[in-house]
Amino acid sequence: MLTTPCQSVHTIQDKRLTLTSLNMVLRTELCIESWAKVQAIENHKEVAGELLFRRIFEIAPEAAGLFKFGEITEETYQSKKFLAHARGVIGMVDAAIDLLKENDMTKLTSVLKGLGERHTKYGVVKAHYPVVGQALIDTLRKALGEDGFTNEVRKAWEGLYGIISETMQAGVAQACIKSWRKVQAIENYKDVAGALLFRRIFELAPEAASIFQFGDITEETYQSEKFLRHARGVIGMVDTAVDLLEKDSMDVLTKALKSLGARHSKYGVVEAHYPVVGQALLDTLGKALGENDFTDGVKEGWSDVYGLISKTMQEGALEDEKLLNSF
Repeated sequence: MLTTPCQSVHTIQDKRLTLTSLNMVLRTELCIESWAKVQAIENHKEVAGELLFRRIFEIAPEAAGLFKFGEITEETYQSKKFLAHARGVIGMVDAAIDLLKENDMTKLTSVLKGLGERHTKYGVVKAHYPVVGQALIDTLRKALGEDGFTNEVRKAWEGLYGIISETMQAGVAQACIKSWRKVQAIENYKDVAGALLFRRIFELAPEAASIFQFGDITEETYQSEKFLRHARGVIGMVDTAVDLLEKDSMDVLTKALKSLGARHSKYGVVEAHYPVVGQALLDTLGKALGENDFTDGVKEGWSDVYGLISKTMQEGALEDEKLLNSF
């Protein structure tokens, strides 16, 4: 799975496929050999694609809403739109297996992250991955039969799909980065996003206004130079965090976030304030991007990213407090 708030910010982008152990190599060979048997089936893309999607919609009927097939009926599986999509999905499995044959893990990692990024924009969330995984296993069982789908083959595919899904979900960070670039394209985006963010913070937690020196919060507050200067600074910090995330500069980002957390602790920010800011950030992104760009997948990705950011900032605050108490 993509990193969760309990994991280090170092891991959010660090998903690279490797085949280092003999056991993994042997399991990969089982996947390659068994997939070759699937490819030997006449019209294997249509056959395997139909089996896969039938099973997905059986396990999770609501997943049909992610596609533009309309109501799922028997006719759906014969439609040109469905068959084209099914061929594309199975074609991606073909391509992944080819890269495994070539042991080109760098390219495969890049392809899978890109695939994960695109699917995030389509509204795919973490909960969908195990559904597809189970559907894939069931598809292989039907396509290969009991003799071909041995216990060893099943374990090999479960292991491989686990790695693939984890790598795809690492691509969610890229979707978050690109969504922020769209925010940056808004005219005077720091003023616009900053005002949206703080309006929402003060709606969710009016008492948080006392941390700042804006006086009573009125409409005039959001036009004052003092507020705008602060808002631009906060959005500028998001800019910096996104830039470092894009550059994969996790050590620098971690250090910056811990320092930021230590400073905010001195301003009176406490643990309870972090989820308020997190919700306000999600709501701000939703308003700034609109529902077409701020899909459930992108929202979930930002929730994970913010969870890591807030955790790291709070670690910085705690470390600073321990340092002060040591004197």
